[in-house]
Amino acid sequence: MFHGHLEVADQALLRTLGYLASTIALIYCHKRDKAFTYPETGRSLLGNLLLMMGMTDPKVEKCLNKLWILYADHEMTNSTAAVLHAASTLTDPVSAAISGMVSAYGPLHGGAIELAYDAFRQIETPEKVPFFIEGIKKKKARLFGYGHRVYKTRDPRAALIEELMEEHREAVDANPLLRVAMAID
Repeated sequence: MFHGHLEVADQALLRTLGYLASTIALIYCHKRDKAFTYPETGRSLLGNLLLMMGMTDPKVEKCLNKLWILYADHEMTNSTAAVLHAASTLTDPVSAAISGMVSAYGPLHGGAIELAYDAFRQIETPEKVPFFIEGIKKKKARLFGYGHRVYKTRDPRAALIEELMEEHREAVDANPLLRVAMAID
């Protein structure tokens, strides 16, 4: 259907990204019992995603734009490879995107972030982090969401993320989950 018709494929990809953003925003609002806000013409994809989720602070959009660039500029990920493999069969863009999302959900890829947040909630305060780390060392638990098997030393993106955190220090310090994350780090 799309083979040899890139102009049709491009439009289908843009629609797919719009559907994905709307679905994410709807789920976010539903889980938090928040009102869904309709997107606005002329906003960026990220700007509309945040708007639909009820977030209108331009500082948040600016910060997330920088983070998305860091994530995009990170070699070939499992989920990216899954999208490319599925797309190479000439399937439709939605099916290719879904294969990437399913791949990203696993605990050794994007799902590690949710597991890390679960751990932060269980730890509760930075003071409890040493006890948690002892459990990791004794193999009583696993630490998800830290490190990356591609990097044998420090993740080169960390310095840029630290700059963003310093730029938004007040918000970082006010977030109990981030305080726990920083204590682990």
